[in-house]
Amino acid sequence: MKNIAKSILFLTGTTILALSLTVGVKADNQSIQKWPAEHIYVDKAVTHRLQQEGYAYRISSSSRDDIQILGQKNKYNKKIANKIVKDKINFKVKKVWVYSGATGSESIELVSKNNKYHVSVDYIIDYYHKDTKIKALKPVIKQELRMLDKNERGKLFQKDFAKLNKLIIKIKNPNNRQIAEKSYQQLQQFVKNNKYDIPSILVGQGFY
Repeated sequence: MKNIAKSILFLTGTTILALSLTVGVKADNQSIQKWPAEHIYVDKAVTHRLQQEGYAYRISSSSRDDIQILGQKNKYNKKIANKIVKDKINFKVKKVWVYSGATGSESIELVSKNNKYHVSVDYIIDYYHKDTKIKALKPVIKQELRMLDKNERGKLFQKDFAKLNKLIIKIKNPNNRQIAEKSYQQLQQFVKNNKYDIPSILVGQGFY
């Protein structure tokens, strides 16, 4: 009788183990299948808006890990990369690429005048809008970056926009004030509906 009971226990344990392994394999397969398929496409809306800035973007890093120089062997040339950064070559947006799925990233393709330089960098870093270097705009840019951070944490309030507006009013140069006002409007659009991209002047500053 004891032997029969042992046999039943052994068979039951074996069955449970087999079922557990089967369930585990199915769970693993399901978790693998949950990864969305990679899909690469051009974000036409963002591309179009950033193209309106003209040749306004510059590369901030010449590191091989930060920039791809299209048309060059292995997509890199140290001499050209250093020249692009040192000479502050102005670039225009050609395409904003989105890598959905497992990668979940974006890159921006830029081209200089006469197509002399054609590069690609990460969408959120390694380049900047040349207007960010205008001294009068620095307080506005700093405030807008702070507001983007607060918006991500759900702590952005109307008083933040009021503070931004006061900074813009203080700008004396009409052209600089116009740049700041445009950025203000784009930030409002983004906060209301984030299908709009962040302000054009803030692209490359570390935010999506």
